[in-house]
Amino acid sequence: MLNKAEEHVFRPEFVLFETWYSSMTNLKEIRKKGWHWLFTGGKKKRVSKENLEE
Repeated sequence: MLNKAEEHVFRPEFVLFETWYSSMTNLKEIRKKGWHWLFTGGKKKRVSKENLEE
């Protein structure tokens, strides 16, 4: 879906989504596009900067 949005010249500053979609793969893909992400975090969800830079 992110790639389709980009193909249609959709360039958001932020991508907002629910925790369900917050896999490291998705977060890295959003970051690679130069977009920022924001998601509703659960109590057990943690993201570290080091994991995103791998």
